[in-house]
Amino acid sequence: RLPAGIPSQSRFSRSATITEDRNKNFWFCTARGVTRYDGKVWRTYDENDGATSGEVTAAAVDSQGNIWFGSYSGIFKFIDTSGNSPHLAPKVYIKQIEVNGNMNTNFSVSGITTLPYNKNNIAFEFAGIWFKNESEIFYKYRLEGLDSRWSNLIKSNNIRFQNLSPGKYKFEVAAKNTGGYWSAVPAEVAFIIEPPFWRTWWFQSSATILLLGLLMLIYRYRIKRVLEVERLRTKIASDLHDDVGTTLSRISLISQLIKENIEPEKIKENLNDIGILCKDALTTMSDIVWSMDSRNDNIQSMINRIKDSCSSILPTAEIKYSFNIENIDLNKTIKADIRKSIYLIAKEAINNIINHSNASNVSIEIKNDGNIFSMMISDDGNWEKSNSKLTGHGLRNMKTRAEEIGGHVEIKNNVGTTIVFTTKAI
Repeated sequence: RLPAGIPSQSRFSRSATITEDRNKNFWFCTARGVTRYDGKVWRTYDENDGATSGEVTAAAVDSQGNIWFGSYSGIFKFIDTSGNSPHLAPKVYIKQIEVNGNMNTNFSVSGITTLPYNKNNIAFEFAGIWFKNESEIFYKYRLEGLDSRWSNLIKSNNIRFQNLSPGKYKFEVAAKNTGGYWSAVPAEVAFIIEPPFWRTWWFQSSATILLLGLLMLIYRYRIKRVLEVERLRTKIASDLHDDVGTTLSRISLISQLIKENIEPEKIKENLNDIGILCKDALTTMSDIVWSMDSRNDNIQSMINRIKDSCSSILPTAEIKYSFNIENIDLNKTIKADIRKSIYLIAKEAINNIINHSNASNVSIEIKNDGNIFSMMISDDGNWEKSNSKLTGHGLRNMKTRAEEIGGHVEIKNNVGTTIVFTTKAI
């Protein structure tokens, strides 16, 4: 009689032998091998499982639970698997590793292998070893660092990973046989893909520090420029108040004197003074506008301004002059406060020569000598004969302007007088 659940129209021959193991599984001897029924699933065992695909004629269970079968081709047995014997589980090994398409033999089984960032295409070939049918082995794998979950079951014994990001990884693979037994221990290999140098902590830290330093320099530069503009505005306001304001006050005073004076000669003299003062005011305004114009921020413009000043006042005093320029880049940019101060020092020196030296000739030499810029204004006059000395307001003005830009003014008396202004090379 067949057990419950077996179809009444059996596919087995009339001579089929049926036996029951101690796990309540029914084993059938058929003309096409051995079939097992566990109450739910039918399964046939053949040559791939170590059995025969021919007719099996008898079966018996021994005291250890092993099932013996007899056939025309011989006797074979199924070992009792109720104890889940370890030797029934397949062992799994990693056979070969490829890096960027080339076989790599440097991987460490027990340690961690390090790879550069550009060797990040890795393929693994693995194998499950089973004493029966290895073609029926299934695999599952995972790559910790990419995905911690196990893959679905696959039949293929190789897997490839493309364009792995820098990081730490561990590849694991396990095998399962047709009996449902998994490898006791998965095969594994650990490796690290190093980041490129621009993604390392030390490079990013250095870049961050460099960027912060650059931003600080930009910030300090902008603050410096703001302060320079503010100082320039303050200086312009001071110049306007001191020079132009004073000149206008004098004009106003002379105008008042003209109103109170009816003498024609005195009026004429006062009007002449007003004309001179107006000319001085216009010159002062012209100097201020020139110093503010950014188009004049070069050495050529400064020298041209000094030459214009000489040509406008020295010939009227019947004084000849000469210029000598050495080792100067005329196109080089120069700060507005520096060019203005150098020009005004030269202008002050020339005005003093006209007013006090009784000179006939003036020479102006401007040059860079190593790290030193110098401007020497020499005359052939006799200051003692004119009962004048280069002291007082004129000298103070030159020294003050020189100190404002880190320079120095020196007076040399030999044959005539030489005014020497020095500062760092420009």
